[in-house]
Order: sequence, then C-alpha cells, then structure tokens
Amino acid sequence: MTRQQHNDPVSVDELSSSRSERYPLAVSKDRHLSVLLVTGRADVGGGPEHVMRLIEDLPDGVDVSVAAPEERPYHQRYAATATSVVTLEGRRRLPVNWWRLWRATQRTRPSLIHSHGKGAGLVSRPVGALSRTPVVHTFHGVHIDQYGPIVRHAYLRLERLLLWATAAIIAVSESEGELIDELVVRGRRPVHVIPNGVAPPGDLDAVDYGGTLRLVAVARLTYQKNPERLLDAAEMLRAIEPAVRVRIVGAGELEPTLVAEIERRSLGDVVELRGERSPIWNELTWANAYLSTARWEGMPISLLEAMAAGLAVVVPHIGGHTELVDDRLNGLLWAPDDDEALRVALGSVLDPSTRQRLGESAREKVRARFSSAATASSVAMVYDEVMSSERRG
Repeated sequence: MTRQQHNDPVSVDELSSSRSERYPLAVSKDRHLSVLLVTGRADVGGGPEHVMRLIEDLPDGVDVSVAAPEERPYHQRYAATATSVVTLEGRRRLPVNWWRLWRATQRTRPSLIHSHGKGAGLVSRPVGALSRTPVVHTFHGVHIDQYGPIVRHAYLRLERLLLWATAAIIAVSESEGELIDELVVRGRRPVHVIPNGVAPPGDLDAVDYGGTLRLVAVARLTYQKNPERLLDAAEMLRAIEPAVRVRIVGAGELEPTLVAEIERRSLGDVVELRGERSPIWNELTWANAYLSTARWEGMPISLLEAMAAGLAVVVPHIGGHTELVDDRLNGLLWAPDDDEALRVALGSVLDPSTRQRLGESAREKVRARFSSAATASSVAMVYDEVMSSERRG
C-alpha cells in the first residue's frame, strides 16, 4: 500500500504550545484557509467527536465551518464553536443534502471540503466536483461486513468511481488504511494514515482500581458493536464474582433486544443500561475497566478515551485495537468468538493490581502518542499538500 504515516508522538506537555507554533504553514498571513467539514452524523459517537476536535484543534489561520444533521448533542456544539453551520437532512436525503451543500459552497467559497464517513462522502464529493472545490475524505471505517454481496459490490464500485473527485484520502488507523487500499484505492493513490486522538480534561478524577470490578462499555447498540456479547461477558463475570457491576453506555436499534435479554437472563442486578452520555468522562471514571465486543473497528475514540482515563481495557483482537493495545502490557486482547479467551481476559481484570498495572500503562501510552492536537496538525498538513497541489494546477 502506498501510504503516508502522520502523527509523530506529541506529549501532553507539548500541547501547551500555541497552534501557530505547532503548525506554522497554515497560519501565514498570505495563506488563509477556509474548510467546510461535512459529517453525516451529529449524535453521540466517535465520528462527530472527531469533527468537534478538529474544529477546536485545527491551527490558527484555518477557518472552519460545518455541515451536519440537526442531531443532539453535536449540532449545537458545532454551532457554538464553528464559523457557521449548514444543516443537513438525514443520511437518506441525498438530493436535499446535495442542494444544501452546493448552496453553501457557492455562498462561502471554502478552500476545501473535508468529508467524514460514508454518508458525508457520498454528499461531498459530487458537490466538490461541481463546485471545483477539492475534497479530502476520511473514511472512518469501511463498513461492509453487514452488507449482502450485491450491496457490497455496488458500494465499493461507487467508492472507486468517486476517487476522481477525491483530492486526498485519510484513514484513522493502519489496518483501515490497508483495507481502503485493498478494496478501493488499489495502489492508485496514497492513503494518509492519521490516527484518532483525544483531549482528556485536566481535572479528570483518578481511577479507583480497588474493590469490586466496575466494567464500562461505551458503544452504539448496533450490529457492528455486538452488544449482546456484552451480556455474555456479564454472565461469565457473575459466575466468578457476583458483586461485579457492568454499565453499558450508548443507544441504538438493538436497545429493545438488550432490555429483553437482560430480563431473560436475570442480569438486572449486574448490568445497567445508561443510554447516551456526552461527554463520557464521568462514566469512565466510575469504572476501573473497559470492555469492547465490537465485530470490527478502525481506531475507536471510546477506547482511546478509556485508555487516557487509565482504565484496564479488554478488547477483541481486531483492526485498530491491535495498534493501540499491547497485549498484557497496557490492555488485554482476546480472540473474537472465543468464549474461553474472553473468560480468561475478564478473569484477569478481577485482580485490582492487574487493573492498576494495565490502566496506568494505557494512560501513559495514549497521553504520550494520541493527542487530538497532533491529529489536527497532521490533518492540516494534508490540507496544505492539497492546496499546494491546487496552486500548481
């Protein structure tokens, strides 16, 4: 794969420098840049949070507007921080969204458009081609596992056709970049690998590693996140330690199924469904360990946040998880669909000293290497490359 790796490690101490110092090219007075960020979601989730972090962390001299659906909580947050907000309809309203985005480009004349995720990419790249505005596209995952063969083929063919209207491609993890190259790019274009990053609050409470295991899972309740597997984990833990507590933070179409399953399995005294919460930090500091049961991932922000908070993380051996977690050093990896591997991993974090060792190592790694400021600076470098190419014609 032809790829360009970004994000040299940036420590928390280095983040005190001004945005101008971190990325001087984007702030020179004669090279002002206006960017329109486009997202198909503004509800609770990693993608909308990633866009929020770009608004706040992109260098001085980059003027940021946003196009997003009118969903809580991020549409309101975008309106409070971005220069302007274009309100899109739901992801299925393509003609309406094409028209609204086209009008926005004619009114504001952005230097470039940066789309985030599948739906935003389908809207932004045709509009970019018509308005002669270069488009940077971040995939945030190539989510095709739930598709049948016909839909899968049609989607990948459309992505390949849209390459001609894409000035630059960004992947949020090495594994995602490899998948994009294999399925879409096929060596015809470099893929910029820019890992996700987080910005933990300075007054974050310390984790209490002692006492009973308090396990948190932060995920949309969808097929990808495999939430019913969380209930399997809760049953395994209850059989070993009845006092264990599990919180599931998130919402989605599988919530009624989970409610019914919790009742059927008599897990009401162990599992608590917390619904959507944002920001997530208070939920994380209640816990002393974090669990994911996802079927596939790029580089999930919820996992980065859990590690930055200092939780011991137990996650399946998939995608970007393997780029974040060094097994048994700063977290535990388990083989998907292997009950015994999951049971052993969960048994390990019943020990408070193990939780503390893994959690402190996780916090050190993420805070040293995965800051949202470093992510934004790397994205700004891609913007600069695209604009330099545009100027050369």
